[in-house]
Amino acid sequence: MEKIEVCFQVQDEEISDILTAELSELGYDSFWIDENGFRGYIHEEVYNVEELDSIVKKYNNLHELRYTITKVSPQGWDKSNSDSLHENYLINDFVEIASDAKLFTNRCEHQIVMNANLAFGRGDHPSTHNCLESMNRISFVGKTVFDLGSGTAILAILAEKLGASKVGAIDNNPWAFKVANEAVALNACTKIEILEGELEDLKEQTADIVLANLNMDVFRNYFSLVAALVHSQGWLMISGFMKKDEIEMIKNLIDHGLEVYYRSNYEDWITIIARHKKSH
Repeated sequence: MEKIEVCFQVQDEEISDILTAELSELGYDSFWIDENGFRGYIHEEVYNVEELDSIVKKYNNLHELRYTITKVSPQGWDKSNSDSLHENYLINDFVEIASDAKLFTNRCEHQIVMNANLAFGRGDHPSTHNCLESMNRISFVGKTVFDLGSGTAILAILAEKLGASKVGAIDNNPWAFKVANEAVALNACTKIEILEGELEDLKEQTADIVLANLNMDVFRNYFSLVAALVHSQGWLMISGFMKKDEIEMIKNLIDHGLEVYYRSNYEDWITIIARHKKSH
């Protein structure tokens, strides 16, 4: 039985998660990301180009979506693409991510259950991977946390597992609200509140730790708001930008009275943990 491969030339984490959620509703059953972009697969008899184009039109305001279509035979279908999404994903000995709790190898300190059909938001995108790994650098015990642009809420889930007392996870996409609530339930989390809204909704609030895995456009428009969410004794973790934007991001930190405490890169993606200069 032949499949249709739809390949979008995008690597943005937010739009790829959106595409995963929307295409799943249309019967796409496997997804894959590599250097060529985001790919979704659907059985030929279920494929409907009008439905696909309606999704493209719906989200073109977020990202210019162009795609190519290829018919893939059973022999040509690379099963490893599908299977790899169901394999456990380990980040050193710190975090293990699996599609079912029964699959955990218990080789890591913390375990997270995450839907295997999520192309991004499972920890294997370089930016998400870097965030998860970097969260081991500061203490979350008893801390309040904001997870901005939370997507699947994977960072919020790890924050609770690391001992956070309260976590607010906010995203402005309805699909994220649904997926994040499912992920929180799968992981039996009780200290996370999933919020559907804009960053402005958090104005005049602060948290001990702010996790901001966003993109450069959002940072350029909202950096002052993001920085203002950090308690005077708190921490800010920023990610979702690449090496070419690092100098600009460090300048933003300095301009807002923050200094770099820890910096890491995974491939070309950067994660920085910062704190107020007066906090130590």
